[in-house]
Amino acid sequence: MQRTLLLLPFLALATLGAQAQTVTDATRAGAALDSLMQAANGVRQQALTTSHRVETQAPWTGKRKQLAYGYAAGASGNSIWQKKAVLRRNGVLMEKFTALQNGKAVLRERRVNGTIQYLWVRTAPGKSSGSAASTSEALYLRNGYLHWNGRQYLLPTLSLAAFTR
Repeated sequence: MQRTLLLLPFLALATLGAQAQTVTDATRAGAALDSLMQAANGVRQQALTTSHRVETQAPWTGKRKQLAYGYAAGASGNSIWQKKAVLRRNGVLMEKFTALQNGKAVLRERRVNGTIQYLWVRTAPGKSSGSAASTSEALYLRNGYLHWNGRQYLLPTLSLAAFTR
């Protein structure tokens, strides 16, 4: 039992060594974050502008949980975006936004009081600065970790405050 407990840290270090090196340069990480935010805003704007019908599920204005769905003109019952906003009793506003293309998620975003906590984007081929042969996925987490075009970045804490609304 004790031998396996002693081997766990070494196994964890071995798996970390096999992964790509994390980029900690502030300018490169900031540029990657800017590219990710531009890609996410592009996907969001495309979903919002192509929706011709919006349905909400909030029967009265005082309801704490509000749902909104956007539908395309030719869509048969499947939404192209969904937004869920929950106002907690302590005044915290939690929002989730999901954009869909062909029934699959291409954008997932979570905000708490307007600050982005989680952002995941799948960009189409040719839209990203990476390889044009395949789609690329990007992920941003609130503690400053960013995965963009196959590289991992660690953001400085000062640049995170600029991306609140």
